Formats: sequence, structure tokens, C-alpha cells
Amino acid sequence: MKELTRVLIEFLKYFRHSCLAFDNTAETTKKFKQWIYRLEEKEMDNIDKRKIAIKIAWHYLGTPGKWGGDDFSGYDCSGFVIELLKSVGLLPSSGDWSADGLMHLFWKKKVDKPYQGCLVFYGKSKATHVEMCINDKLSIGASGVRSTTTSHAEAVKQNAYVKIRTINRRKDILVYLDPFKELK
Repeated sequence: MKELTRVLIEFLKYFRHSCLAFDNTAETTKKFKQWIYRLEEKEMDNIDKRKIAIKIAWHYLGTPGKWGGDDFSGYDCSGFVIELLKSVGLLPSSGDWSADGLMHLFWKKKVDKPYQGCLVFYGKSKATHVEMCINDKLSIGASGVRSTTTSHAEAVKQNAYVKIRTINRRKDILVYLDPFKELK
């Protein structure tokens, strides 16, 4: 029964993206998230959350960027990471976190170097960008999004999409944090 529930959860997540391409209202998105979250609460302890989050991340590759975006119509960097963490039950279904807010939330889960599932934060004194590491060299995130990226047309113009990039492409890495890490 647990295996069936796990498969159902994964199917519904991918099915959701197809459905939302046609009916991407806030209410539809909210209902899907609530329903899946209730199923996940019961079964997520039996699943490798890190691997599932990475698998889900790959399915968002090519999704347009959108300033303040937190659904399939477009993501900004924190909205994308929040969606991944919510999808495996690491964040509650409601909340408002920026890149800097996520950094402070997971600060006690600091690690020395990147690996699969870690979050990499960029910025000077505060985090202004966040991505999820897919291994020790590459990360996936909503890149190229600016405050002017408010539509699909702007995302295309600005090359703002969920993409894979090298982690060290920027010199302003602040910290690596592992939201999956168990604290002792």
C-alpha cells in the first residue's frame, strides 16, 4: 500500500503540471498542493526526500522565470526552491520566504561543500539568489530573473528560465546549506 501511495503522489505531481498548463488559477494550484500535501504527510518519511526533490527539479527545467513567481506559470529563484522543498514536506504548505529568509531558516544545516540536494546561496552580505545542487558541480534554479521579468514574453527576452548552471560560475557564494540534514 505504501508503494502505491508513493507512486500516486509522484504521478499527481507530474499530472498537476500538465493540468495547470491549461487551468493555472491560484485556486486550482492551491487545491492540488493541499491534496498532495495531505498524502505526503502520511508517506514522506518512507521516501528519500533528497532524491525525490532532485527528480522533481528536473521536470521544471525550461519553465519560464517570473519575478515573485511561485507556480508553474513562472518561478523566481526562491519560489522554485520553495516549491521543491514543499513538494517533499520540508516546508509547510504556506509561508513567504525570500532567498535570504531561506538561508536564515536553514542556517544551522551549514555544510562545507556542495553535494546533491544542498542549497547554494549567492550574494554579498545577504542572500540574493538561491539554487539547489544536483551534484557537487552543478545546480538547478530559476536564473536570469529580474524585477522586470513579469511575463512569459519578458522571460524569453531576458533568457530567464529554470536552468542548470555550474555552481562556481559566480564568485559571490555565501554558504551551502543542506535542508535535508538531520540535526543532532
